[in-house]
Amino acid sequence: MNTTADGIPMEDPPLLTDVTLHEDDLTQEAMTHFSYHTEILHAFETYRRNILENAHLTRIGRHLLFSVIDNLHTTCKKVLNYAAENVELLSGTFPIVGPLTIFGLPRSGTTFLYNLLACDPNCRAPLLTEMSVECVPPIARSDSVKQERRLVATKLARQRREKITGQSDEMVAAHPIHAVEEDYLILLGHRRLAQRPYE
Repeated sequence: MNTTADGIPMEDPPLLTDVTLHEDDLTQEAMTHFSYHTEILHAFETYRRNILENAHLTRIGRHLLFSVIDNLHTTCKKVLNYAAENVELLSGTFPIVGPLTIFGLPRSGTTFLYNLLACDPNCRAPLLTEMSVECVPPIARSDSVKQERRLVATKLARQRREKITGQSDEMVAAHPIHAVEEDYLILLGHRRLAQRPYE
């Protein structure tokens, strides 16, 4: 049994065997403003069907994939709702040059380059947690209370995942966990590239 940040016991949820994707919580404003919302739903439905039809997935693997697509679809709807409520954000002038995306293998210097570019005051380099945990509404970097709450939510999700997969010891033994997100979230993401199949 897990506990919340306040030490309150929390029951582990059962393993997911399917998810119901819907647009019930997508506002009418968002549906009107973003006509491609149905394409997003159909894409997630395709992922869902592929997971259901894949006979090679274990119960744990299926649960993890369903958790990911459910979370991504919910986040996507929150972003569309937020953008529709704050249309003035979309009406501003944006630079013609698109975002610079940095990616690479573990220990290849991508995090260093990313953090170096983030030092430029004209550059906005989002943290990994800003893109993956409760990203809407945006939280100011200076709001340490909400940033800490986001970090706690990230740690709880990681602890649940580790408990389900039974792989926590390997990660902690190789990489101690600190309060800086690069110290565990980025390594955890890279680790998925080479991890063993769930048994």
